[in-house]
Amino acid sequence: MSTTTTTPQPVHKPPKTLPQLLDSSGTSLLPPPLFQGAESLIYSLPFSALYPSLPTSPLLILKHRFPKKYRHPTIDNRITKHRTKSEVKCIARCRRAGVLCPIIYGVGPDYIVMENVGTRTLRSYLQTLPPSSTLSPPAITALKLLTQSIIKIHSASVVHGDLTTGNFMFTAESKIVAIDFGLSSICAPNQGSKKRKQNDQSGASNNRIEAFAVDLYVLERALVSAHQFGEEMVMVVVNEYKENSREGDRVIQKLTEVRSRGRKRECFG
Repeated sequence: MSTTTTTPQPVHKPPKTLPQLLDSSGTSLLPPPLFQGAESLIYSLPFSALYPSLPTSPLLILKHRFPKKYRHPTIDNRITKHRTKSEVKCIARCRRAGVLCPIIYGVGPDYIVMENVGTRTLRSYLQTLPPSSTLSPPAITALKLLTQSIIKIHSASVVHGDLTTGNFMFTAESKIVAIDFGLSSICAPNQGSKKRKQNDQSGASNNRIEAFAVDLYVLERALVSAHQFGEEMVMVVVNEYKENSREGDRVIQKLTEVRSRGRKRECFG
């Protein structure tokens, strides 16, 4: 019986550093940024910047955390490195949990090079749907997909930290892709001795539920402030989360408490 051998495909590994792109004296080599946030600049660059052997290629996204002049350089470098590392860890954790996130191609102390997942955000998609007197079926479907993505993020013990419809992309295949994990964190159960785990189990669980509830509250405020039928959108998200998340009942119950604290803060400062 004859056997066939498969020739392994070559693996293209990106360089560990990109000095030609991120050197402080060579920033002019970068194209104009697509977007500037409070923490970083977003650029579009060709795939060949990482893989010189591939001359024709699609575009990638470069997220560069620029230096903060108001911080001491040593402290700024430490914070930037920690936040970049944390963001990559959260994205990797979410991808393992089945969340659609950009593929990471390169990482440095202050930058991440990742997959370009398109230019249309979920916010843009929802705002360009045909006008209607009620929340339309396409909007409801998109919001359910959004909630399913959030459930997977939380199941990976990740708190996104900035859940808005602007931080999810809506692809041509009608899929939801989570982006911008710059404020994300991991709220995994405490890792310690068995006795310590037993003593801390209740507190760690409560902190976890609280963090997820605050995550949803941020999304709730974003929906109400940015979209028509915002309140109806919130109900779709809440019902979908409660029905499909393993911790849904507890998180939504805690969300009610978070809302109450938010109202008090708005009233009394």
